[in-house]
Amino acid sequence: MEDINEKQRRLEQLKKYQENPQAFIDFFRNQNNVVGKSLTVPLPKEKGFLVKTKFGYGRTKHSDKIIQGKLPVYLDNGQRVLLNPNNIKLTGFID
Repeated sequence: MEDINEKQRRLEQLKKYQENPQAFIDFFRNQNNVVGKSLTVPLPKEKGFLVKTKFGYGRTKHSDKIIQGKLPVYLDNGQRVLLNPNNIKLTGFID
């Protein structure tokens, strides 16, 4: 079971991504899962973010890389789409 401090750190991290979309984009461009100085807790690769897109809700995976400037998003209906990271809104994270 994850302790309360770890959950609080992840919520703070999510808030940083929501306030700074470029940090979210940089996260997926970086092979080492570090978003620069603002990120203090590296995220496990098998986990991801919950996102909202113009196609509906979906998720990302930390192990995915940006493909030609677009981020793979797995929609709730089972589709995998490539979207511009600037058009994705973070809504949560998957532990």
